[in-house]
Amino acid sequence: RLIVDHYRRRSSDKRGGDEPLISLDDVDIPVPGSFTSWLDLDAALEGLERVDPVAAEVVQLRYIGGMSLEDTANALGIGSATVGRKWRFARTWLARWLAD
Repeated sequence: RLIVDHYRRRSSDKRGGDEPLISLDDVDIPVPGSFTSWLDLDAALEGLERVDPVAAEVVQLRYIGGMSLEDTANALGIGSATVGRKWRFARTWLARWLAD
């Protein structure tokens, strides 16, 4: 959320939206390079949340939070098998969304 909020602020006209952005390639933080933008990822997660809120939470905990299947299941209070199904569904759904 912090990265997306920062990107939105930087993209606004008030904050010099036409100015070139500084690349995160030189910063030592893990950033997935396969996404066209963090805003696309945020929009995809919001779309997933409308379709399946639990699947969206699974993505946030697993992908962004780095939790295992078991840790995610414990955090959400659901079974590991359910987390596995939600994870598979979410990955497929997000891949289709981001491909469009």
